[in-house]
Amino acid sequence: MNRFVVSCESTGLFRIVQDDLRQRFGTYFEFNQSAKDLMDVTPAGIDKGTAVKEVLKLLGYDRLEAAAIGDSYNDIAMLEAVGTSFAMASGEEITKRTADHVVHDLAEAVAMIIKNT
Repeated sequence: MNRFVVSCESTGLFRIVQDDLRQRFGTYFEFNQSAKDLMDVTPAGIDKGTAVKEVLKLLGYDRLEAAAIGDSYNDIAMLEAVGTSFAMASGEEITKRTADHVVHDLAEAVAMIIKNT
């Protein structure tokens, strides 16, 4: 098993469960919010950012040669792992603040990349 998902009915309960799990199991697992009521649980040190870094290393690319697009909390590590990052305008506020650019769709992100290369 590479990951499992925890679902909570309310934001308040979500925070309580997330804090409790981090305190009890934080040395073994990562707890990343993937939606307002969903939490991805993965082995410690494993997230989308780690995956992107590994793929770039295997392919021989520098992080500055890579771009990523995301919309949720669990995309933040991935956005931080690349040279150019995009968040969807419909995404979470924290994800939009993390990204270099906010776009309305994938085509807009691709057009920006083409224009700047």
